[in-house]
This record gives sequence, C-alpha cells and structure tokens, in this order.
Amino acid sequence: MKLIDFSRHGQLNFLRRQMGAHELGSFAPVESVRRLTPIELDQLISGGIDVSTEDIRILDDGTLGYKDSRVLVYSRKVSLASDAGDTIWQVPRFHFANCKKLKDARQRNRWAPYVVATKEDASFAVDRVDIWGRAERAVLRLVVCEHCLHTLSFDGFSHDLPEHERRRILSSFSIWRFFKSYPKCLVVEDSVRESDAGANNGYVRDFSEFSARMKREREYRCDRCKIVLMVPSDHRFLHVIYDDEARRSRNSKNVRVLCLGCHADQPKHEQMKSLLEYREFVRRFGHARSDRPLPPRVSSAGGPRPTSSQGRTTKRSRSTEALTR
Repeated sequence: MKLIDFSRHGQLNFLRRQMGAHELGSFAPVESVRRLTPIELDQLISGGIDVSTEDIRILDDGTLGYKDSRVLVYSRKVSLASDAGDTIWQVPRFHFANCKKLKDARQRNRWAPYVVATKEDASFAVDRVDIWGRAERAVLRLVVCEHCLHTLSFDGFSHDLPEHERRRILSSFSIWRFFKSYPKCLVVEDSVRESDAGANNGYVRDFSEFSARMKREREYRCDRCKIVLMVPSDHRFLHVIYDDEARRSRNSKNVRVLCLGCHADQPKHEQMKSLLEYREFVRRFGHARSDRPLPPRVSSAGGPRPTSSQGRTTKRSRSTEALTR
C-alpha cells in the first residue's frame, strides 16, 4: 500500500493557503513516564521488566499494574534450598493481585526487586543462583499464587474449599482467562479516573485506597440504580466519583459510588459506552437508563444472570406504562 504524499495534495494545499499555513509542520510522538514505550511493551511479553515494589501500582480492583498496563509480578531470583536432604531449586510463584503474601514481602523490603510481565504461557525468565552466588538465566514454568486466587475469589477459589477442589482450580488456572476478565490495557481506565479525579486534586496518589474504602463503606452498591456488585472480580464495574468540595476536604459525604452503566449516563461521559467493559457490563447485568432507582441486583459467581426484565425496561413495558398513566 502506497502512502499519500499530502505535500502534493492539491485540495489540502489550497485549504492550507486559505488558512495562512504556508510552512509544513512536523510531528513527533510525545512519550510519557506513565505510558509504556514500544520497547517496554515487547519486554513485558518476553523477558519481563525488572522493577522495585515502588513501581508496582495497586489498582482499585486489587490487581497489579505497571504504568498503563495490568501485569503479573514475580521474583526473578531462584535460589537453592534443601528438602529432606536433597538440594532443589526454590521456584517462586507469580502474582496477579495484592495478596497477603505480596503485602508481607513488600513490608519486609519495600525496595525488593521484582519483575512485571504479561506473558500468557506461564513461562518466565528467572535467574538461578547457585550456592557460590553465580546466576544463570533460565526460562521456567511458574505456578500462580493461591493467595492471589483467594484475594479475588478467582474461579471461585477460597482457602475454605476442600483440598481437592483447591487443587483442581489451581491446575486449571489460565493467564489468558485472567486477562480476559481483567484486561491488560489501563489507558481508558486511567483516563476515566483522571477525568473524575482531576489532575491536581490533592489525593490522586492514594486514590486507589480511597476508592476501595468508599466501595466497602457503600457495601459495593451503586448509589443510583442500587445494583450490588459484591463479587471481587465485579468491583471494577463500580466507579468512585467526587466533587471539588470532597477533593479539598476528603469528606466522603460528597462522594458517589456508581456502577459503570450509571457512570456512562452522566453528562460528558457518553464515550464510556464504546468500551468493551461497558458492553460486558450490560450483557451480564443489563442497564436501565432511568433516574428512578431499580431494585437491588446482586452479582454472584456462577449464579443466574438477570433477565431483560430485571436489567432493562423493554419497549413494550414502557408503552404499557404510558397507557396506564
């Protein structure tokens, strides 16, 4: 395919002269420290990127992020350990959530090195360090952290389940399915958060913690339509919105918690309806565009999905309602 040389485009040059733009401009992409570069994107799906714990973002839904991507996290170093007289490699597990194990490790050493990656085949580049301290790069298959599964109740996992059920869920875990439920790209999520929070509102830095607390206090219920999204994997469909007064005072009184459907109905937020996440929300829970509160709808893992009459008002029901007034 041959690209058009717009410098020789008659109509465009005519319009440019009409505008008084006699000289051609230039364009260069602007890189942001908060955005992944093309090189970093390649590193995430290959050998991973070495970071400190300070570089890892804790997202609103409890998952982990690096710059504008949701990521997996693991320790690069693999050391030898003794087990019943045998010397074996102590292989780490990879994390996808801010679980108890990861929290404890970060508290012990907040500057400990980690690796962030988005590989979906569970094969990760590690450094095997022998007893003399010599490191050798190798690619090993790592197993997912059980505490992460428990934190998000992913695939219904819980420490309270029988051992055979926990093993079944653990062995069937798929990174691909995880990223299908929790997409890698955070560009849109960050843009929505920034538009709601403002660039300099005084507590953007701890917004994730503030947002999580607000959702807990409201019992994961949308203030507008009253849908309840109690399952951890559904918390991403709840958005925390606050006004200027709340930004200055950090007063939760002026904070609203809205589901994705109601948030998209707000003025100047209609663009959210083009998101894949919005379509998933409507498909799973339905959404009625109405200012009147709807009966509570509780999300459940594996439970029956709402019917169209539960989630949205049909044309027939609206017509009937109009006739009876």
